Amino acid sequence: MSPFLRHFRNVAIIVAEFASSALQYNVSCVLLAASKFLQVVAFFLPLKILILLASDSAPSYLNKLPIKMSYEELILLFIVMVPVTYIGYVISGVLHRNILDKDLKRWGSEEKVLQNISVKSKYRLLKLHGHSANILSELFLICSSLIMVAFVDVLMAMMMVLMIVTIQYYFAINVFYKKDDDRIGVFNLHRRQYIEYIFSISFITVFLFLSTQVYFYHMGIFEAIFVLLVSRMILQAAQRFSMENIYFVYYLWA
Repeated sequence: MSPFLRHFRNVAIIVAEFASSALQYNVSCVLLAASKFLQVVAFFLPLKILILLASDSAPSYLNKLPIKMSYEELILLFIVMVPVTYIGYVISGVLHRNILDKDLKRWGSEEKVLQNISVKSKYRLLKLHGHSANILSELFLICSSLIMVAFVDVLMAMMMVLMIVTIQYYFAINVFYKKDDDRIGVFNLHRRQYIEYIFSISFITVFLFLSTQVYFYHMGIFEAIFVLLVSRMILQAAQRFSMENIYFVYYLWA
């Protein structure tokens, strides 16, 4: 079995065991993903409003909406959504922490152990509980965001799936199992710094690919901005997902 498959098989086994132990664990992961998504939406909406106010014409998708509304009503709707998304971001984040902490106490107070993989101590088990929740929430966010991108730009969604899988394959072999004082690449980077720079370069690739589509296939500017921001959110989630795998390796095998 390749290092990529072996690593993510072990990660999947542990995450699945935590997820199958209680519904509240899964709910907390969904809430965390929702909180991060709403945080990005809360940033995107003011930008969207400014673009609409500066535009001389209504966006093309206005006629495609399921309900009829005027240009002014659309702007008003986006303005109202700004505080709503910020409140939703805070509430979902608070609920996530409270629900996950309750599940963490259950694992800490009961004589519970992972059935399929051995963990050296209770302390490491509880650490894995939190990091596995982060991994699952990032997966929820990545998958749901890719679906949104696919509705607007299928080629971009396919390209991002291929890019993320390729990067994770490389990380599983060359990054995740490095020691903290090891250095990676020609610039001798720390593994966390290396992961961050890889995803920064990946965003440049996404931008160039999207620019090509706008130029040659005449994608609308509103659609392009939406795809760019959601793609950035996906790459940030994939970066955090990669960082969590480093902690996973440490608490499971170090």
